[in-house]
Amino acid sequence: MQRVSGLLLLLCLCNSQLSFSQQAITASNSNENLVIVQANDLFSSLKMLSEQTGAAVFFAVDLANISADFYYSGDNDLTRIIELIATHYQVNIEQLEGSLIVSELITATDKNDELINTPILPAKKDIPLEEVLISASSVQTKRARRYSVNNDVNPDDAVRVESISLMNAASFATNNLADSLLNVAGVSASYDSAEARQVAMRGLSGDFIHVALNGMQTLAIHGSSLDSREQNERALAFDFNVLPSELFEKVDIVKEYSVDQDSAGIAGNINLYTSNADQLMDEEPQLNAMFEYSQTDFVDKPTHRGAFSWQYKRRHWFYMLGGSVNNKVTQEQGYNTYRWRQLDIASTDISQLSTDIQKKLQAQQVYFPRGNRYSVWNNTIKQQGVTAAVHYYGDNFSHKLDWLYAALNNQKQEYHLATRGISSSALAAGSEQPSKITQLEIDQYDYLRFAEFENAQIATESRQLNKKTQFSQLTWRGDYWLSPKLKLNWLLGSSKNELDVPKDEKVFLKAFSNLTTDYSPQLTYPHNSYGMDLQSSKQWQLDEIDIQANQSLIEQQQGNIGFSYQHDATLWQFGVQYKRFVDERVQKQQDDLYKREFNIGLLDSALDSELTKIV
Repeated sequence: MQRVSGLLLLLCLCNSQLSFSQQAITASNSNENLVIVQANDLFSSLKMLSEQTGAAVFFAVDLANISADFYYSGDNDLTRIIELIATHYQVNIEQLEGSLIVSELITATDKNDELINTPILPAKKDIPLEEVLISASSVQTKRARRYSVNNDVNPDDAVRVESISLMNAASFATNNLADSLLNVAGVSASYDSAEARQVAMRGLSGDFIHVALNGMQTLAIHGSSLDSREQNERALAFDFNVLPSELFEKVDIVKEYSVDQDSAGIAGNINLYTSNADQLMDEEPQLNAMFEYSQTDFVDKPTHRGAFSWQYKRRHWFYMLGGSVNNKVTQEQGYNTYRWRQLDIASTDISQLSTDIQKKLQAQQVYFPRGNRYSVWNNTIKQQGVTAAVHYYGDNFSHKLDWLYAALNNQKQEYHLATRGISSSALAAGSEQPSKITQLEIDQYDYLRFAEFENAQIATESRQLNKKTQFSQLTWRGDYWLSPKLKLNWLLGSSKNELDVPKDEKVFLKAFSNLTTDYSPQLTYPHNSYGMDLQSSKQWQLDEIDIQANQSLIEQQQGNIGFSYQHDATLWQFGVQYKRFVDERVQKQQDDLYKREFNIGLLDSALDSELTKIV
């Protein structure tokens, strides 16, 4: 009821404003500069003022019944008139962009009462904040990116659909389809290699989003370095970085529920379309092309990106062909932490710490960072895509044949400088000389904020990774009117996603050094300083090697047949659906290769300067 009342009040205000404006237009005075206001209450005074000046008036409902005789006759000086009305009726009137805002007058006594009744809060510690100011017009930005919302639908007949039109690819300065979806409220994305990968909607991850490509539910996976220990996670989230925006004409996002929607869309439904002939004129071919070149200071190779789209409509037929190529090099770097854990400090020397801190450490109450590290990710990305379509639109029959192919290749190099002792902390594990904590500061939640370690165990992780994803889909869908009231619709589709990771190699080095770690500025990103020359190969030893190779195949087939029958004011819909999902994976993996041999001296763990590289 509160929402309905609010809407009714808004409509009343809008109607009142419209009425004031219309009366102001039709009103006539012998002297346009003369204003006459004669009324016995505040509402009537404001109404007469609006009729003669054209100014819209907004005020609280409880102020409309203030009664008192008011008379004014004089020049059309709006500022002077509202001062007289405000003083006479003891209200506050402000001018804002040609409108008058009427509110209750707050006196000095009211302010003093407010100060007396307001509790005194404790002084807050001033913390410098990083401020980023962004100024832009949301309306103009969405219009420039072909963003529209269908707000005119009847809530009783349909659901609200938010649509992004991508017909002009050159105006869409985004990396991939996931970046394009960020224009929609409630949609966020996770990033990998500086590109959006998976999207979340209304706080739910991509596993709860139903993604349909040309009407068919489909799944594309590419994996990420951020996946837990694997490059090919078993998830239902769609990896949008496989698909460039240039291959698509329209994206519909549906957040509300309807019985004709497919299952698995708890968070919402995303419908992708590679072809759309609605806005194309007959007998007029359309060709769009774009090329982009960019260079950054972090990498020595430039980015090349190009795309084209050709469309032609002739009578009942529509043809479309499009392609996209994207070659780029990215680099990400910075401090990061796996997670936080309470751990057994084993034989770590804590004699220099206070008694309270020692008791908490022995009771395993202190949270230590695991994998406290500085990382650099280099990624060479090569992406290609082709799409084609043939549509037929008849009087009572129409069908659409769409085909899509996309490929994404990554060559990654990862370099990490991390702690790798007990539970991936700085405390040495299994060493003849245990670590020593000389200084330790924790917060009120027992999380480490600052610490100094002697003989901390650190490690480097160097990783070489190659992977390739190929995605393809073919769909045929159509409608046939059997009679003016009975319609037949169908969908036949097949898609395939192949992920190949032929090379995934890791080499770990280890060393022992004094370490100072500081989480005081921000608990997520530390600052580390080391007591050894990190670039000296003599300080490091080979620890272990991990290698693996993965292959993944996902095949999907779907068939739908449905009927729609319109009987008077009732629409009957019924049909059948067939789905087939195949998930095949082969993984070859060997961890801790030569770890035992390095540790007991069967293999020489010393580094040769010719085999090392400073990153």
